[in-house]
Parts: sequence; structure tokens; C-alpha cells
Amino acid sequence: MTGNHWLQLDEQLGAGQRLVLSGAFLADLVEDLTSVNITQIWIGLPSGTWSNTAVAEVSNASMWLGDVYITLGVLSNTINPYYLFVRKGSSQSAAAFESLDELSSLGGAFIELDASGDNYRIGISDRTAADDDPAVDDFDAWGGQKKETGEQGYGITNADVKIFFSHHGSGTDLDYANVDWTALTEINTATPTTTTTT
Repeated sequence: MTGNHWLQLDEQLGAGQRLVLSGAFLADLVEDLTSVNITQIWIGLPSGTWSNTAVAEVSNASMWLGDVYITLGVLSNTINPYYLFVRKGSSQSAAAFESLDELSSLGGAFIELDASGDNYRIGISDRTAADDDPAVDDFDAWGGQKKETGEQGYGITNADVKIFFSHHGSGTDLDYANVDWTALTEINTATPTTTTTT
């Protein structure tokens, strides 16, 4: 696949569910990307203004619910060529990785809806928060970078998960048939761990 393209996961994300993107999955997804410049994959829930002709850009994130999304990418000729961003509008936080192995072992991400379907949240893990486990740790306990819409009264029951492939430079492609999509998992949204003292 070349050029700008949208993909959609077969399974929807329901209220009270979390989509877990393990470091191994992210490394698999980004492994086929090559670029003389910069190539990005954007992942998130679409807003009501989304269309399949929209082009995701940092300067225009209106196609994402609450302007909240995750970016995965590769930047050639740098010490840490693989990176993750969590973004909410123009506010962003990043995690960089020097190799696919490091991304696989220390990276990770999640996309979730709270139980009411009113708050959409995302997070990424990195070297500084390597203890984060997207399959276990709740949003409040997440040590890595994270963003949320806050309680917006969306009332979402089920939502599509969209992926945008942003093409820059010659020779860039994404062979999505080589990606192990079965490595994605959906779980119940992690709940805070409570400690009782007596």
C-alpha cells in the first residue's frame, strides 16, 4: 500500500474496553516502513467529521474524536528512528526507540473508552516507564505519556478504530498483509487497584 490510506479494524471498541497494542505488535507494524523522510501511522477513534478522504495532519486533527490519537513512525538517519506520540490537538508527548527490538520490548500503547463511553483515553510506554503494562495498568496508574478527552458525554456504545497511513518520500510503503493483526487484543478497561488498610 502506497500513498495516504485509511484502514479500519474489523472489531469495534466498546464502552469499558481497552485495545492493547503491545510493543511486539507496534514493531511488527512499523517494520515494513521505509522512508527518505518521515513516515507515520496514526491510530485512534474517529470524530463525527471523519471521512475517508481526510488527511491526518498535526495542524488538523479534527477527524479524531476529541483531537486525541496515537502516532507511530520512523524517521530515517537518527539515533532513535522509531517513535510514538500521544497527541491531543497541538499538545503532544513522545517516546523514542533506537531499534525495533527496543520498541518491541519497551514500547506499548492502549486506546480505551471508560465504562460510560464518555471518556476516550490513550497511553504509550517508553524507556522511562518500562514497568507500564497496557494489559494491566489502569489509566490513573499509567506512568508513561497519556492523553484523554475527559468526560464529554459522548455515550459511545461501540466505536470503529481507524488507522491512517501517512506517506512521505519515495519508496515508502506499508505491506499490511505482513502485519500480524491477531496480536491486537481487546480487554475490559483496567480498573484502579485499591488498597485497604486496617
